Amino acid sequence: MRKVSRLTLILWAWLMIFGGVIYAQDDPSSTVEAFLNAWNTNDTATMYSLISPQSQELYPQPVFENRYQQVREIVGINGVTFAVNNVRLQGITAAVSYDVAIDSATFGTIDDPGRTMRLVNEGGRWLIAWSSMDIFAALAGDATLTTAGGQRTRASIYDRNGNVLVEDNGGVVLIYGVQDNMSNIDDCIDLITRLMRRDRDDVVAEFAQYNGDTIFFLGWMDAQIFANNSGNLNGTCGLVQDFTSTTNIRTYYGGNALTHVTGYVGSIPAERLTEFQALGYGAGDQVGLSGVEDVYEETLAGQPERILRIIEPGGTPLREFASTAGTAPMPISLTLDSRLQVIVADALNDAHNYAAPNWAGISTGASAVVLDVNTGGVLALASYPMVDPIIFNLNAGFDSSTYVAAANNLNTRPLINRATQEQYFPGSVYKIITLAAALNEGVITPQDTFDCQLEWERGVELGDSLNVRYDWRFVAEEEPAGIITPAQALMASCNPFFYEQGALVYRQAGGSVLDDYARQMGLGQTYTVNQILPGTSGNLGNPQSVTSAINNAIGQDPVQLPPIGMAVVTASVANGGTVYNPYLVQQIGGFDDVSVQETFSPQVLNTLDFQPGVLETIQEGMCGVPIDEDFGTATRIFGDAPYTLCGKTGTAEAGFAPNAWFVAYAPANDPQIAIAVAVANSREGSEVAAPIVRRILDDYFGVVRAPFPEWWRQEYTPVSVPEGATAAG
Repeated sequence: MRKVSRLTLILWAWLMIFGGVIYAQDDPSSTVEAFLNAWNTNDTATMYSLISPQSQELYPQPVFENRYQQVREIVGINGVTFAVNNVRLQGITAAVSYDVAIDSATFGTIDDPGRTMRLVNEGGRWLIAWSSMDIFAALAGDATLTTAGGQRTRASIYDRNGNVLVEDNGGVVLIYGVQDNMSNIDDCIDLITRLMRRDRDDVVAEFAQYNGDTIFFLGWMDAQIFANNSGNLNGTCGLVQDFTSTTNIRTYYGGNALTHVTGYVGSIPAERLTEFQALGYGAGDQVGLSGVEDVYEETLAGQPERILRIIEPGGTPLREFASTAGTAPMPISLTLDSRLQVIVADALNDAHNYAAPNWAGISTGASAVVLDVNTGGVLALASYPMVDPIIFNLNAGFDSSTYVAAANNLNTRPLINRATQEQYFPGSVYKIITLAAALNEGVITPQDTFDCQLEWERGVELGDSLNVRYDWRFVAEEEPAGIITPAQALMASCNPFFYEQGALVYRQAGGSVLDDYARQMGLGQTYTVNQILPGTSGNLGNPQSVTSAINNAIGQDPVQLPPIGMAVVTASVANGGTVYNPYLVQQIGGFDDVSVQETFSPQVLNTLDFQPGVLETIQEGMCGVPIDEDFGTATRIFGDAPYTLCGKTGTAEAGFAPNAWFVAYAPANDPQIAIAVAVANSREGSEVAAPIVRRILDDYFGVVRAPFPEWWRQEYTPVSVPEGATAAG
């Protein structure tokens, strides 16, 4: 037998393998089958390798792959099946007829029979002379694939009492004025500032752009707000009636009072256009862009009717071959109290404009949260500065680009939700946590006493790195508090008491104990509130030494908290130890002839199993803060209040100016609401945050408002906070 060389065997194997490939590719139907199989598995790289060089020159690979990806997203393609029918050869060209069925997650099975794919023979290989019509017939040139079927009227959002918060086709009044016709320009500026909840300096700057006889745009407001104030506006601001008009768009109760909760609608972001087109939206449609409007987009908008069409650039349909019926929009009701929400928003705005010469001139922002102490429902939540949702609406009726640019300002950051998204050094409000730990761990009893002097020198003995620490009364040049009980220590915000408890808890109970109690009482969690609001968990500090434990005990660096976290803590003290997860959505459906689809119930995170007397001592201390003439740190703000409350002041060293806090619950003997107000970089909590809470409670209880402090109108004086201390609170 003749011997065959190794080289001959290798050549023979090579011919068998690669010759087979050439033979297979010499059959046009095999190329088409390979291409369609690759489409089924979304293998666009293999698909691209099977098209001719001329087609590749016309359609670079990124363009080719992007076209298929867009179609896959719009149609919701799960896969394709096919049947090749016959092949017609004409020299070096071929036409292969086939049928395709597309499995669509959106439209079910889309049958597309009688297709033809054209091929050319290039160097012995049959390759596809590809164009976009090989995806769908008629999808040629600038034609586009769309599923737009038209948006329905968007459903409304209601508050806990069935009052409309957000609705389509509501009225917004665009108002114009001329300064020569104003009875008093400053009064008009004040009125516009108050009704629109805007920064007064911004309004002043806008007025300064125009001559006295120039008709100019003053702004916009909800039609109901305008109706309630039209007489004052006409008389004070000299409105030009021929220019002032009403436009009907999606409106929000109280204008900008709700923006950080409900969010707003606007044009589909470019990077999400394909995603929304796959759901049946058109390029000119509006969608929810933040808050409830965003997270519950599918509920509020329903699923649009979807009709799969190919249209030419002018909008004429070239082909229509699948559709879905869509689903009806459904209303939502929230836990918010619309009246209280406006009260809270007004309090923040009025305070900042009144105190513009003082602390508001340097403050970087503020927020307020009000919770139902018995459920955890969010009754009100506002963040300052505020943004009006109308500026993002495509149908606003005026050029809003300047306002949108201001909303995206990286310095003032008005779109940030400071109640849930920001974290601040809490200062003395954190002493609530420290007192709970010290009492429940048996470090001190409710009946013990402590001598609160201006200086505390026991720290070195306990392991502190500082030789001496000071009470806030040292800087304020006040007399020492003297002999006090633990409840009175909280009333008086006695720093030496809490220095000592922080050190003793760390030494006797363990380094993680303060953090453990903070978590038990609701801190250290990210509260996104039904996954609607952006959030942060803050930082509980994790003390590694006596010195850091002391700093933690008084709420200083590194402890940082979002205001909503302290609202949760306050509510848990008020209701006797139930820690609720804050929630915002109360019900889906139930209005506008739509049956109830889903309801949401309070969620308990924890029940505080403290020793007898612990919560009662904390409550006693908090209830003394506004009224105890000897020790209360907020008596000058609440001493004459015609209602009862319990609270805690807080002032934390925070760079160039301290953070001001006040947390409270009311009424004292039958708690219904818990409040947390935080004003970043301002002054002491008793000076800034407490008066804002007073304004909120005055309006909530319907009593005559106490005026804001007159000194807010004076020049700002820096607050001195000693190292390792807090200010008055």
